[in-house]
Amino acid sequence: MKWIYININELTDNQYESFTKFVSKERRQRLKRYKYIDDAKRSLLAALLVRAELVQQLQCTNDELLFAKNDYGKPICLNREDAHFNVAHSGDYVVAAFSKKPIGIDIEKHKEINVLNFHSVLNEWEYQEICRSNHPIATFYKFWTAKESYTKALGIGLTYPVKDIRVLSNGAVKKSHLLTPWHISQYFSETYTVSICMKDKYENKKGKGISIQNLKTFLEGNE
Repeated sequence: MKWIYININELTDNQYESFTKFVSKERRQRLKRYKYIDDAKRSLLAALLVRAELVQQLQCTNDELLFAKNDYGKPICLNREDAHFNVAHSGDYVVAAFSKKPIGIDIEKHKEINVLNFHSVLNEWEYQEICRSNHPIATFYKFWTAKESYTKALGIGLTYPVKDIRVLSNGAVKKSHLLTPWHISQYFSETYTVSICMKDKYENKKGKGISIQNLKTFLEGNE
């Protein structure tokens, strides 16, 4: 398992257009529909992180990468069956996770929220844990990102009732009616929480920051 990240401010407004050449025509059309440049940057950089990592893993060029989507809209790589990946973004950061087995990742920037408004997506144990916490907002995001990374690892998005996904006290997560939990690794800062979900246990690894220059180097095949 490997995960990488980039700050969207690495990509300046002046550089933005030149980096769109590395993504598909379909993606470029979608980028044009964004009202705000930061939203477009998040979408573009999510695609670029995936492409930059896969060209290294698969030893191919950017133009040789082939993608499709599953029935729930999760992107998949057609070049190799075991080239699993997932992306997420929030605030100033875009993250991407890679593995030879299904994987999900979520990142959330902490915002001031009323946890009572989210009671419907939490089971009673989770809700009580948040209420007892000295840092209820951070605890909420701990649970929420775990749940979302789980649905993304399954490839179903938020089509499954979030309240029925149980975050266990040992950090694992599962659907309420299934016996086998999936494993969660989490990474925290003062303002962000990242959760990564996989079915098998794996060694926790610190994320690697990627510069915009490195992205360009990988995508141009100059590494």
